[in-house]
Amino acid sequence: AKGLEFPVVIFPFASAKVQIKKDIWIQNYENKLTQPLQNFLLKAAKDMLNTRFEPLYVEERNQTFLDLINIMYVAFTRPEDKLYVIAPVPKSGQMDNIPAFLSAFLDQEKIWEKDQLQYSFGENIENQRSKPPITPPPPYGKQFISHDWKDRIELRLSKRSPVEEQTRYGILMHTFLAEISQEGDIRKVLRRYMLKGLVRKDELEEWEKKLFDIVSHSLLAVFFKPSNRIFVEKEIAFQGKTYRPDRVVVDGNTAFIVDFKTGAKNDQYREQLNRYAALLEKMGYDEIHKALIYIGEEVELVEL
Repeated sequence: AKGLEFPVVIFPFASAKVQIKKDIWIQNYENKLTQPLQNFLLKAAKDMLNTRFEPLYVEERNQTFLDLINIMYVAFTRPEDKLYVIAPVPKSGQMDNIPAFLSAFLDQEKIWEKDQLQYSFGENIENQRSKPPITPPPPYGKQFISHDWKDRIELRLSKRSPVEEQTRYGILMHTFLAEISQEGDIRKVLRRYMLKGLVRKDELEEWEKKLFDIVSHSLLAVFFKPSNRIFVEKEIAFQGKTYRPDRVVVDGNTAFIVDFKTGAKNDQYREQLNRYAALLEKMGYDEIHKALIYIGEEVELVEL
């Protein structure tokens, strides 16, 4: 949390509750009833209590409870002067939602009344901050100067600093590659992002060439082969954490992992890829290939 942010904060619909929606990944489970299924997703539910999976359910419930407390913490620490919390009347016998937490606090302070619907704390003072003077608009003239809005947008886009351009390039490259499964997708993806205003028309040819060079690269063809199963930025859940490789391509029992990078080389990228490979090995793939692809003026593939 960043601390004080706004003079007044209104927290409406403060009725959230501890609600476990996440599935739990069970790893290396040995049981004669589930053989040969050792790895599987299990829906987190109270049915897991009094089973060997109870610790996993309790851990997930506690994490969800902590998430709800964090939401309250953020909302309650934003205001500088006033905070308004609008919550429904809590139901009796529950202690898994914000209204119940609030009523428990009021009860602890010995001011909770079942039929009372409004509580106030602190001193109600008006905001004394000085406000900047309001500058009146200039008088209307007989003429006004107008510029074509397209010229203004082009001017803004051309004023990016080299660092901003490099950042934009990296973001767009990852975005495009996440939506391109094969060569035929390139033009469709670029046109869609041009219509969204994220790519200029005069950039299309350059982007198309760059993406075509990647997709048609002799060493990268396997990552864009339509007959393979391609998973783009799909999460892998393991021991309460999630991992998201840029692209995993599966051909039979062989898996190829690739991460695309647009910046300088870094040993951390290798470590990250090795972690992905270890997860796929646990999932039962016999043969795993790893590659880092650095995209700059040229396309460089580094096999690990």
